[in-house]
Amino acid sequence: SNIIDIGANYGFLTIVLAKYVSERNGKIFSFECDNNIFEFLKKSIAKNNLTNVELFNYFMGQENINNIKTVNSLLSKSDVSIDLIKIDTDGSDLESLKGCSEIILKYHPVIVIESNDNLELIVNYVKKCGYNYYYNQYLVEYREKDLNQEEVPNLIASTKKFNFRD
Repeated sequence: SNIIDIGANYGFLTIVLAKYVSERNGKIFSFECDNNIFEFLKKSIAKNNLTNVELFNYFMGQENINNIKTVNSLLSKSDVSIDLIKIDTDGSDLESLKGCSEIILKYHPVIVIESNDNLELIVNYVKKCGYNYYYNQYLVEYREKDLNQEEVPNLIASTKKFNFRD
């Protein structure tokens, strides 16, 4: 498994995921834009002896403009399939998602994304990319008409239907 973590913050999820995928020779591509937090993230990765994490200190978006980069451009030379994209940027989530468009269309990873005031735009975008099933963090399947901002702070989207057992 190879994972993109956009909005890595101090690296809790990056560290947990890196340890999990290391047994399968997986890699984490971790993005954090805040310079001070990025320094803590680097130290956390080093303290945990994680060699399967590649760190990026950029603002993420849908175009390469000034200090904003797309994931597509930063990972274009990396020839690994991506299985999961997690995005939590406190506002630029949709733009960051669009900056992963080539990866999304090529590998169809599961997407876990925070929605702020743009849930409908995010749902429409993932639908356009071929994603049919949407779940909240309680793993409840939603039909599009059931989605509303208050109930779905995080969206989990997949091109495959999830099967969960009681």
